[in-house]
Amino acid sequence: MKQYWSEGELVECWTLTGVERQLSDQRTQRGRLGLAVLLKFFQFEGRFPDYHKEVPLPAVDYVAEQLDVRYKINSAHITVMRFCNANADWKHLLELIEANRMTDFGETSVTRCELIFGDWYASANTVRTLQQFKLKA
Repeated sequence: MKQYWSEGELVECWTLTGVERQLSDQRTQRGRLGLAVLLKFFQFEGRFPDYHKEVPLPAVDYVAEQLDVRYKINSAHITVMRFCNANADWKHLLELIEANRMTDFGETSVTRCELIFGDWYASANTVRTLQQFKLKA
């Protein structure tokens, strides 16, 4: 089976039907993904894969996104500011920051930080720890 797929090919060949989703929903999280990938592989190849690397990773990721199967994480992040669009009016932004500088947003205690690399869906094959930091109390 080819390993590189365009977005259109993934949609055409690896999109789950309602019945396939229902079958997958009866399994554990790990089993859901495995069953769904095997079903789609069989439909395309007329056989099951001989080994796991035969299944293209882009297809596995695409099926996982449909099932909302994510890498298990226990984490939190703090967003100080998030911009949806480029903000050309920096003066207004600074005024807002100044106006809210005494706003109490609560407290938190942090003893350790991790620098993690990953994608939005925290896919198991992309998430990795780059560095860990212990913080002084």
